[in-house]
Amino acid sequence: MLVNPRPIRLDSARDVNAHLDRWATDHLADPDQWQTVLDLSRDWSDYSARNQLLLASYAATGPVAGIETWRLVPAQDNATCAVRTGEHALPVRVPVTTTSAEPDPHLGGARPTAAAVAGWEWRGVFCLEQLARRPDPATITRPDLALRIDDERLGDAVVAAARRTLKGRVPDRNEPGLVLEAAAERMPRKSSRAAPTGPLAGQAAWLAMARLGRADGVLPRFDPSGLAVRERWESMLDVLDTDRRLSAALGRQLDVDLLASPLPRMNIDDDRAVAAARRNRLPRASLQQLPVGRWVEVGPYTPDEWAARGEEGSGKGTYLRLNSTAYLVAIERGDRATWRLEDTRAKVGAGRLDGGDDANLEAAQATALATLTRRYPQLAGHSPDLAAPAPSGTRTDWEPIPDQPGSLRRILHSQVAAYVIAAGDQWVPMLQRAPGGLLEGVGTPVRSQEEAMSMSELAGRRAVREAQLATRVGFDDAIAELAGSIDYSREQLVQRIATRLGEPEQIALASAPSPSELVELLGDAGVTPATTVAILHAEGMAASEVGPLLPIIGIPPADAIRELHQRWGIARVAAAELLDATATEMRAAGCTPTEIIAARPRDVLATLPATPDLWDLAGGTLAVSGHTPEEIAGIVATHTPNPDCFAAALAAAVDDPTVGIGLAARRGMPPEALVALSERYGLSPIETASALADAQVTPRVAVRVIHDRCDGDPVLATQIARSTLGLRTDTVITALGEHDLDDATVTHVRDSAPLSRDRDALIAAHQPARAAPRSPFARSETSRLLAALPAPEGDSHESRRSALLAALPKPDNHVADQSLLASLPEPDLTLELTEIDR
Repeated sequence: MLVNPRPIRLDSARDVNAHLDRWATDHLADPDQWQTVLDLSRDWSDYSARNQLLLASYAATGPVAGIETWRLVPAQDNATCAVRTGEHALPVRVPVTTTSAEPDPHLGGARPTAAAVAGWEWRGVFCLEQLARRPDPATITRPDLALRIDDERLGDAVVAAARRTLKGRVPDRNEPGLVLEAAAERMPRKSSRAAPTGPLAGQAAWLAMARLGRADGVLPRFDPSGLAVRERWESMLDVLDTDRRLSAALGRQLDVDLLASPLPRMNIDDDRAVAAARRNRLPRASLQQLPVGRWVEVGPYTPDEWAARGEEGSGKGTYLRLNSTAYLVAIERGDRATWRLEDTRAKVGAGRLDGGDDANLEAAQATALATLTRRYPQLAGHSPDLAAPAPSGTRTDWEPIPDQPGSLRRILHSQVAAYVIAAGDQWVPMLQRAPGGLLEGVGTPVRSQEEAMSMSELAGRRAVREAQLATRVGFDDAIAELAGSIDYSREQLVQRIATRLGEPEQIALASAPSPSELVELLGDAGVTPATTVAILHAEGMAASEVGPLLPIIGIPPADAIRELHQRWGIARVAAAELLDATATEMRAAGCTPTEIIAARPRDVLATLPATPDLWDLAGGTLAVSGHTPEEIAGIVATHTPNPDCFAAALAAAVDDPTVGIGLAARRGMPPEALVALSERYGLSPIETASALADAQVTPRVAVRVIHDRCDGDPVLATQIARSTLGLRTDTVITALGEHDLDDATVTHVRDSAPLSRDRDALIAAHQPARAAPRSPFARSETSRLLAALPAPEGDSHESRRSALLAALPKPDNHVADQSLLASLPEPDLTLELTEIDR
């Protein structure tokens, strides 16, 4: 029986909610059904709570994965897993990531990230019950963690994970389930809902402990029958979401990923998070906003605030970035301080290279620098300015003003400085736009020095951006001209952009940085993405190194394909592979339909309507674009919507009927598809039987195909099967059993003459199928295949320079203040999600 015999369409949040309402009415009505859903969800721990609920509503059982992932899993018969013919995918919601900026929970401010969520899309997965070939049980077992984690370590991990939510006294650490239950009662799924309480909180805690094999007793029971239908599945979401967050926090403390799937998964590089198995605390996205070679102070924070950042401390903390991956951190812990040397990419020590403690924060910083110079000279050598620790009680780069006690100054740019002037028991935030210029107030006096510093810094950053933006286009034109000249050199590049970089960055630029480091330095200097690409080409860097960097620096995939093709001279298909571009992006880049189908056939075919003429065109295009017959059979078997479309595509791609029918049979296609394919080839019934015999199709399937080709005549089908396939009459009758033959027909079949002695039967057996109508599309019209692809976002056919520079803010003539600063849009660091994505 098929689990999902027809496609599932959920086009909006309203559709999703209506679907879940219908499901909850019948399947979340009593405690046993509630517990069944929770039991099933344990196989989908690496999916979000919403996706777990959707999978339960589809009646999925066992692990789930995409069709390509299942093909990587060994099956029991020394083959790989395969999805059953006729099964449709189960849609789940996945995020689409992009390069952007977001608030930094570790260091404050905004951090750059390549994993910001830009939107959501539906992806199809298949569950264990949808497989024709099941995986070897040894491949989907989970490790037993119960014996690896002792009670003391478990108690420490549970308390550390719970401190992020609990306030005040934590329950007895010897009762880890109660600690997690108390934490769950303070973890609402979203601001509009209350946190789970009572048995719901107990279930979330029990499920988290069960992942470690340390859950006590049985899962607490909960009766949902008294809730409204919508509230039933919303409450289930509360439990699943809280369980995931508790399990993730426990895993970080125990250095194990409790949400890992037993199946192979795509390695998603999320630079905003630290993997559970690593010991470095700062994610790469946060590290990117730190300056190189300078201590940056944060805090002071309470122990709970440090715990929310994954740290243990009480007081201030300081960070010193050494290069693109390594950094020093020193944190106060009451009357002492600790320091660590960590590397976000190191393969030794799980990211923690060294560490220790000292009498105070300044001593810890000094010890860290001394240890770095002595034991890790390769890191110290990449840090041109290991500045002395910041003065105690001040923030980074703020310095006292002589003869003005309590007043501070910070140089933000060669032309701009921020000031905080002490005035009695208040502080006045001020700004100096040019050396020697007058100070201008940027706000009213405040009673907090920290608040005044923040106000002054904010106004100063706006002034710096205003000054830089005023000259940015002219500066970028000069750099682009240098990159295009035959006299280009690294020394000239350093001379032209050195004034826009700090001393550490200048030294790094002059000392042969890697491609990724060069891109980062050019971005710090304000070079636009288009000019950055020109510099990478002038530097002679290989396309294989440059390709993965283009989306990071802001080049749209379509423009990136054109850049690699035109500047580096590589084929557009190869460029699309480097960039992992979609079919839509390749179309926007000007790739031909043949090129697109050669690189992304599944993207194109997944959008085609159920029109056999179009699938005929698609099959022929697949053949001329370099795909083997075996590959084509697999692709069209997966994506064709009906037997007629399958037959049209495969017949156009494979000229030999015997080969085509053999490929279809090996793919396990149903008899209806084999019938349509033989008709598409124009075979007679007896030629169809010969092709089925050559393909070694089972008698049950072969007889059904011949019977359909004989227009439902069981006598003629029996005569052909006996003469061509060598089958016994009883075997044919058994195969035709589902047609409910009456006794008279069975007698007639048994008494039928051999085919060679029945003239009328011979004529009918050799009657070819009626030729399929000729496609109205010529092979040169393959662009029609791309008409079903979604339209690309934005117009990427503009010139590269103008398209990329168009991202710069434009003046708003309706703003009363005509200054450049007033024309800039306010930053929007929050991402509003629709109800379907929450």
